[in-house]
Amino acid sequence: MNILSKIKRDDNGHLISMIKHVFLLLALSMGCEPNSDLTGSANVNVIGFVEFSNVQYFAEANKLKATGVVTNTSNSAVIPSPWFVEGQFYYTDESGATFIITGDNDRMTNTLQAGISQNWELEISVEDASGYDNFYISDLRAYVNQ
Repeated sequence: MNILSKIKRDDNGHLISMIKHVFLLLALSMGCEPNSDLTGSANVNVIGFVEFSNVQYFAEANKLKATGVVTNTSNSAVIPSPWFVEGQFYYTDESGATFIITGDNDRMTNTLQAGISQNWELEISVEDASGYDNFYISDLRAYVNQ
């Protein structure tokens, strides 16, 4: 099949292609970039020897924030730089239904030695924080990119 047979011309002789297919293809390929900020990605190496503690939640005007401490619980392993702390923001409405808001990650630019802790902070923007009185963080993890 000749690809030129799929190209059409308008009344002025200009070539018209299936532009919607090009946009769709671009949108799909851009969403699959390996180093995107997509939270919850399976294309990372999750660090299994960390512990999260002291998690606190803050709602301010148009942002939701969670802070806490992550500790390298290994006896000898060092977490190389850069590494990330990631979590998903959720809230429960009046009827008891749980909804995901979005996720965020915090890039750590230092190595983390065995037995050492570090503070982390995740923050998202929302239109009105008062609508998320009972938000919380879940799916916390530490990871390095593959």
